[in-house]
Amino acid sequence: MPDLTIINEAACESATQHVADVEGSAGRMYRVWFDRTPKGPYQYGWSCECKAFEFGGGKPCKHIATVKANYCGWRGMPSQLVNGACPKCGRKGIIVPTGV
Repeated sequence: MPDLTIINEAACESATQHVADVEGSAGRMYRVWFDRTPKGPYQYGWSCECKAFEFGGGKPCKHIATVKANYCGWRGMPSQLVNGACPKCGRKGIIVPTGV
């Protein structure tokens, strides 16, 4: 197997970690997150602390859908950053070393 080559990609900071609190239908607040750091049984994806997500086998709940509607998640090349910011939403841009 050949060695990996590391290239630098750019990403919106929301593409690597995103946390939001969403109000549920009964007024309770739920924390929704997207994270590329392994956490529990769900790795590298969306999670919510509500019962629908917990008992739904990892299927996205309505709280996740609400957050994803405002989630950028842009990824591209470093040259596409605009003054260090994401060209899609304006949040901070980050450089992500990636093995290819």
